[in-house]
Amino acid sequence: DTIHSIYKYHAARTRQGLPPRAAIEYAYGSSGVALVLTTIVLVLGFGALTLSHFDLNANLGIMSLLTIGIAGVIDLVVLPPLLYVMDRRATRELDKPLPSTMTQGTLTP
Repeated sequence: DTIHSIYKYHAARTRQGLPPRAAIEYAYGSSGVALVLTTIVLVLGFGALTLSHFDLNANLGIMSLLTIGIAGVIDLVVLPPLLYVMDRRATRELDKPLPSTMTQGTLTP
């Protein structure tokens, strides 16, 4: 699900020219419901494995539902501000002038 959010965000920034905050709103407005539903369905599906009497399957279910659930929460809570901060940092880096390789007529490494 993370890749879909990042793709939508990137498309909003590059194709539509939206600023970072509007691009995040667009990305999660268009794919947020799908992200939540996918996470719920996967957690419930792997959660069914926890009912197994075979310990290996039950443990797989527990680990899978925890991993997918945590990833879903991170997608919804951590990724939007992370995209915003990283985009602002990258934009700031692009605005900086490039260091000159020439100093008093000599080439410096």
